[in-house]
Amino acid sequence: MVVIGSSQIGMVDLVKKVIKKVFKTIKFIVVSIVVLLSIFLFVCFINNQIQLKKEANILVPTGKTVEVNNKNLHVYSEGKGDLTCVFMSGLGIPAPELEFKALYKNMSDEYRITVVDRAGYGFSDSSNDSRDIDTILDETRKALSLAGEKSPYVLFPHSISGLEAIYWAQKYPEEIKAIIGLDIGFPEGYVEQGVKKSDLLIIKLQALLTKSGVHRLLPSLVFDKTILESNFLSEDEKELYKALTYKNLLSKDAIREFSALEANSNKSLALELPTKTPLCIFLAVPLTEEERIQRSTFFEQRNKYYNDYVSQFENGKIISAPGKHSIYLYSPENIAKESKNFLKSISNE
Repeated sequence: MVVIGSSQIGMVDLVKKVIKKVFKTIKFIVVSIVVLLSIFLFVCFINNQIQLKKEANILVPTGKTVEVNNKNLHVYSEGKGDLTCVFMSGLGIPAPELEFKALYKNMSDEYRITVVDRAGYGFSDSSNDSRDIDTILDETRKALSLAGEKSPYVLFPHSISGLEAIYWAQKYPEEIKAIIGLDIGFPEGYVEQGVKKSDLLIIKLQALLTKSGVHRLLPSLVFDKTILESNFLSEDEKELYKALTYKNLLSKDAIREFSALEANSNKSLALELPTKTPLCIFLAVPLTEEERIQRSTFFEQRNKYYNDYVSQFENGKIISAPGKHSIYLYSPENIAKESKNFLKSISNE
């Protein structure tokens, strides 16, 4: 028989009290953090809504607004020429018209240029659909037509828009004079890579924080420094760029496009490659020799992949352009010059 003395009982009670106090303190800390975080997010959300309302005053469309599928899509155009160059933005670019300006200003002296803001981009309305590739392409074509633009088109897709451009040439080859890709991706690559659930989850969490307005506290992560430090936009245009970025960053349409990437790519892979469509691709290469050396294996593999793809086209060409993924911001004059040369080389086709 074990006899427990009063001192032992007192020690047990003391331990229980300490544990209870510790848990009570932890609970208080957790509840306090949740309350403070909720207040922080609420304040950020209210501030974001107030700022969005103020910024709405300068969000005046600079081009034509046309109604497609019960929503307004924005189309900006300038210049004259026998060919119309259609600039197609990458995934989640908030202000395509402004981002592409440095490049299309160097093209509009000889060609008609146009920028179509997809749903959820630029000055266009948001959509409520799944962002199926057929819907996206249908809206782009209708927007151009309603804005008075006519084919043949020279497509200038960037990044993910390479998929739409290839699909466009597959479905309506008579409308496409050529594709000039700006560091684009291909359907094959998107299917091989797939859309990871973890990547999609991260983007959705980032979108949630953006919707709450937290992103306004981190402008260095929100805006592209290259654009704000450039001289191709006026000060007013830079303010417009900021307003459009706050309005469209990680929009639900961009997230749906990303979610549908693999399914949309499979639709393209089900069709024959548009090998008769002239294809010129500008590939971004590192700005520094140090980075080129450090990532030499990656760039060798990437170049082989792109060369293998382009070799399937009757008239294909790859041109290296120093810069990051948004290469149209880094060497617009050279890209415009090489693009004009390529278009002149196929003028009789």
